Amino acid sequence: MQNLVEMVAHANMEAPNEACGLVVASGDRQRLIRARNVSETPRHTFEIDEEAWMGVEEGEEVVGIYHSHPGTPPQPSMADLCMCEATDLPWHIVDLAGGYTLTNPSGYKAPYLRRPYVHGVHDCFSICRDWYNREWDLGIPDFDRENDWWVRGGNLYMDHYQSLGFVEVPRQPPQIGDAFLFKIKSPVPNHAAIYVGNGEILHHVVGRLSCTEQYGGLWVKFTTHQLRHTSRIELHG
Repeated sequence: MQNLVEMVAHANMEAPNEACGLVVASGDRQRLIRARNVSETPRHTFEIDEEAWMGVEEGEEVVGIYHSHPGTPPQPSMADLCMCEATDLPWHIVDLAGGYTLTNPSGYKAPYLRRPYVHGVHDCFSICRDWYNREWDLGIPDFDRENDWWVRGGNLYMDHYQSLGFVEVPRQPPQIGDAFLFKIKSPVPNHAAIYVGNGEILHHVVGRLSCTEQYGGLWVKFTTHQLRHTSRIELHG
């Protein structure tokens, strides 16, 4: 398989960073478009440069995405499986020795707990988004967000919570599904969690596995907002 040979060669050329690119086809002809990995953590994640997408020629279509695992077997990570679903394309993964796996979209959904942290894929926003969409079918979209957006002029949560149907409620004993926003060494709220009952919040902290833990102590101290979706607020007339 010529494509596999080219993928492995690209992987070795880019090591120790992850190599990445597109598989494009026209009729029964396929070729690879090598991409620059513009991720801010290229040894552990990848992001395909926009120029690669512009290299798709008229009459071609993107039929797959490939990337490498320079230091680990070519088995898809939890983040790989999620992004395969998000792109709705087959994902090809290679290692430096020629190992290979192909993953097709299959309806995979990451569990809430023990997700490895990958900003923009598995982070505090994504776990909240997944919970609300799975449990309450709110249809919350994803939002582009760069690493450390909170110190680069971004304000992800404050910019969007009202348009998504959430309102701030006075600090009170939480209901299941209430969201908490926190400031952690940041000028704006930069972390979020969902109250899931029994005094616990579900969240995903930078550099840690997603988890539930007791809402208390420093989490109470860092809280800036308690939010509730309007569909869960009883109206009294």
